[in-house]
Parts: sequence; C-alpha cells; structure tokens
Amino acid sequence: GAQAQRPRRLEDVEEARGGAPERRRQGQVTGSGHHQHEVKPVPPRLEDRVRALVEGVAHDLEAELQGEEAQAAQLYGQLRAGRRRRQHLSDQTILVVTVATS
Repeated sequence: GAQAQRPRRLEDVEEARGGAPERRRQGQVTGSGHHQHEVKPVPPRLEDRVRALVEGVAHDLEAELQGEEAQAAQLYGQLRAGRRRRQHLSDQTILVVTVATS
C-alpha cells in the first residue's frame, strides 16, 4: 500500500531529528553574557529509562496497528467473499429465470 516510510528504531528517529543523543548529552553552554548557564547532561540511567519507555510505547502501538491491519484484512476478505456469493446467487437467479421463461 501507499504507507509513509516511518523510521522504525529510536536511533533512526534520532538520526532523522539530526543527531544521536551522545552529541547532545555533553554539557553545553547556552545563553550569553552574565545569563550564561550550563545545561546539565542527562544522567545515563534516566536516559535509558526514558528510552525503554519510548520503545515500549512504540512497540505497543506497532502491535496494535498490526492487529488492526489484520482485522481490516479479515473484514476485507469477508466483504469479497460476500460479493462473490452475491454474484454467484445473481448468476443462478438469471439462469433460473432464463430456463423458466424459455
């Protein structure tokens, strides 16, 4: 189908956003003049927990999406089977009417 290419892994998402967290993690200095303050690096443990949480959510969403896709495919199959059955019945009806009127 025509589905959008989305990055699958968290690393891909980070690349797409322009850089891995390692580059952002070093303490950077922002601001200017006497308002200068250091951005504290994110503790690795916290980052790991956040990463695990995000990946967990992404995994759940992916599973839910696959479930919905499977359900949609099943419904589509039933719809097509219904159409075939209806076509078959109308063919038979035409046949019966043709035989009866000849």
